[in-house]
Amino acid sequence: MDAIIILYLFAHGLNVTQIMFLETFSALTITFFEVPGGAVADKFGIKYSLFFGAFFQAIAVIFFIIGQNYLFFVVGIVIFSIGATFISGADNAYLYDFLNENNMRDKFQQIDGSIMSWVYYAMAITSLTAGFLYTKSIYYPLYLTFIFLIFHHCWRSVWQI
Repeated sequence: MDAIIILYLFAHGLNVTQIMFLETFSALTITFFEVPGGAVADKFGIKYSLFFGAFFQAIAVIFFIIGQNYLFFVVGIVIFSIGATFISGADNAYLYDFLNENNMRDKFQQIDGSIMSWVYYAMAITSLTAGFLYTKSIYYPLYLTFIFLIFHHCWRSVWQI
């Protein structure tokens, strides 16, 4: 789990055991929904799978924002993890299909590696930003996460479907 969300959960009265159970619920949910999540991409298409994944994760963030008890956080982490299974693999498949359509399939490894490098840079920047925002309000990092999920994934996916 991200350090900021752990601090957020502590601020809402959760203890270490409860937080580790949330992590367990996340891992089990991903385990059980990984194959059905991939089936969504196969049946409805990669873009829909990415959209559904981002939509579920945005709903999960709402549960974390409004959550005032442990049950809200359990539901939130399960919904977030289901969303992750819709995205898992679909993002790479989308890139592969795009490159294949543009006769650049042989550049998949190189481009995928570059994307991962940028993802890690973005993670470093967002970690610093989230830490700063958290000092202003414990809710600001979640608000920002929600906004990014809506605009980056859902909005983009709607226009590409």
